Amino acid sequence: MTAPIPIDAYAIAVGSAPNATMVPFVATYSPTTTTILGPSGSFKIGQMWINSSSNLVFILTSLSSFAGVVTATWTSV
Repeated sequence: MTAPIPIDAYAIAVGSAPNATMVPFVATYSPTTTTILGPSGSFKIGQMWINSSSNLVFILTSLSSFAGVVTATWTSV
């Protein structure tokens, strides 16, 4: 059996993406509709949240605002 050959992949960036959506947020509790701010600012649509106590995973699917109050929709995956 032969060892796998490592392959380096290169890409040219076209635009940018916030790093917050690429790294899951891990906590020992689940997010709520008022969970809109994280340690690096506001969570972005597509942000994943992992509850390490219950092994549940959530993704932020929408943010809405009514009368100045922002509400987050975290959907269980």
